[in-house]
Amino acid sequence: MLAEDRVDGLLVASGTPNSELLELLTDIGKPSVLVNRAIPGIPSVVADDEAGSRLATEHLLLRGHRNILHLAGPVGLDTTDRREAGFLTAMRSTKGSTVGSRVHARGWGARDGYAAGRELLEEVNGATAVFVANVTLAIGLYRAAHEVGISIPSELSVVALHDYDLAAMLVPSLTTVSMPLYELGEVAVTHLLSALDGAPLGGYMIRTAPVVVERSSVSQRGGRVQKRTVDEQTAGQADALNVVGGLADVD
Repeated sequence: MLAEDRVDGLLVASGTPNSELLELLTDIGKPSVLVNRAIPGIPSVVADDEAGSRLATEHLLLRGHRNILHLAGPVGLDTTDRREAGFLTAMRSTKGSTVGSRVHARGWGARDGYAAGRELLEEVNGATAVFVANVTLAIGLYRAAHEVGISIPSELSVVALHDYDLAAMLVPSLTTVSMPLYELGEVAVTHLLSALDGAPLGGYMIRTAPVVVERSSVSQRGGRVQKRTVDEQTAGQADALNVVGGLADVD
């Protein structure tokens, strides 16, 4: 369609934009807007991921957790950096808190969360909670926790950024922070239409406040993690990864 000049503009929502995509956006000469991703020189509309991540971490801190891990997104992405910044801001502003281990996943999918989760859970060091950069990574972490014998939430509390219906289907159901994704899409379309009319565009951040969606994955001041045998775990966590075998790689 691009080659046939049948496209007037592009909305680009890519979890991990690569150099080929960026070259394409530069070369096609069509107005483009990145959705929930910021790259210098390309107009973008993003949510305030830093505020959402700070809120998620504060939710854990308010429930007495002080040593908190972070399962982060891929290295080199602005969304990863903003979410990590929110986590660190909340931790460093709370007396007595300890910034636990941080592991970066290679992508945004459940299998990436599983691989990074296995690595993260080898470095628990007394942590009682983890903030996860998105829901699909948290699904992988659930599977990893099951395999190493860690119970959620009695031994490890979990909060993830963004909220999808699937979060309520996990066992235990996953506490999340809901971001204004509908508004994100709406504003991105408005910006693209403005660009088609010749208006100059830059970066835009939506400041609508994030909201905690409290479910069952956070305990009040959980005890230190102690690994147990898989047989001692509930069966619900075992199939968490399989539930999303076909889920798209989203962030």
